[in-house]
Amino acid sequence: MRLALARLLLAFDFELQKGFDVAGFRSGILNMRTMFLEKELYVRVTRRPGVDLDALMDAVA
Repeated sequence: MRLALARLLLAFDFELQKGFDVAGFRSGILNMRTMFLEKELYVRVTRRPGVDLDALMDAVA
């Protein structure tokens, strides 16, 4: 899970929707042994230019 999340964060830029209500989103988080969200979390995802994850993984391995 950590590897998948790290690859996503390295390869893509994440941006919240314009006009996103942070306070409303945080108040809509319900913790009951797991996390439930009452409000949607819309995110704009764009690929970062010049990121070659395959070459990076080959260098690390």
